[in-house]
Amino acid sequence: MSLNDTLMQDMKSAMKAKDKEALTTIRSLKAAVMNYKIKVGHDLTSDDELTVLSSALKQRKESLEEFNKAGRDDLIAQTKKKCNKLKNICHNKCLKKSLNKQLRRQLKKSVQVLRKTSVKLCKL
Repeated sequence: MSLNDTLMQDMKSAMKAKDKEALTTIRSLKAAVMNYKIKVGHDLTSDDELTVLSSALKQRKESLEEFNKAGRDDLIAQTKKKCNKLKNICHNKCLKKSLNKQLRRQLKKSVQVLRKTSVKLCKL
């Protein structure tokens, strides 16, 4: 499932739950994904999606630092919630990517074992 599909599902659930902060975060992330897609000129790979997520998270963290310096407690709480939502999305995306890599490795090993056994069987 692509990041865009995941964001659409999250957006639907946030709308049903009437969670305005999560909805705003998801919409801004969706816009960032679309802007990056236009910038590169093709559909995003999983690495591109992670790049967009990490840059969005970095922006929120920089904003959080600036709000701390300015003493804006009201904006600090909102930004922390947005950071947590982005971290959850990043974590899920990274987890899926690592699982895909592990599955590919296991499949390669299985194919190699099958090739070796089939070669042995053909020699008999």
